[in-house]
Amino acid sequence: MKQNKFKALIDAVEQRAGMQMRQSQDFDWLSKEIFRQEHQLVSVNTLKRLWGYFEHVTVTTRKSVLDLLAHYLGYSSYNAFVQTQNQEQTGKASNAVMTRHLEPKKLAEGQMVSITWLPDRRMLAEHMGAGRFIIREIENSKLSVGDTFDCHLMIEGETLYLGNLSHEGAPPVAYQAGKMGGIHFEVILD
Repeated sequence: MKQNKFKALIDAVEQRAGMQMRQSQDFDWLSKEIFRQEHQLVSVNTLKRLWGYFEHVTVTTRKSVLDLLAHYLGYSSYNAFVQTQNQEQTGKASNAVMTRHLEPKKLAEGQMVSITWLPDRRMLAEHMGAGRFIIREIENSKLSVGDTFDCHLMIEGETLYLGNLSHEGAPPVAYQAGKMGGIHFEVILD
């Protein structure tokens, strides 16, 4: 398949879907998945055209389709998606944390933190000490109640990195939450 001007959107949709769109049945699955999530239909042929699946076809896509795919990714519109991409590309390679952040080592044992991220994820985690957490509540995520993880810094609006994530029946792994738009957190005060 050829490259096109919507590559960043295509890559992000494939990442969200957890698969690359390479065969006809992949696009059929994606169309159904988008309908299941967004309750709006996008045709298989529209997706194929956007991905450049058809040879010698100029890619022209309605803004409503681009907005639908961006919404599937957790953005309010395609323009919001593009703006985020532009900010990431023009950002510095490194910088000081100037936004709201939390160093979990400063939390008391038993203190709770509510963490949310796009599109509709919510986690309530209890600090066990030394930056180790246990998930007490979770909504719309692959994570589960009882999972434990290490986290030594939470930055508002940035990706959350969970280290040494222990999930029943699986070896410990690293996990990222909020890759699209970052996380928001609140320390629950007693």
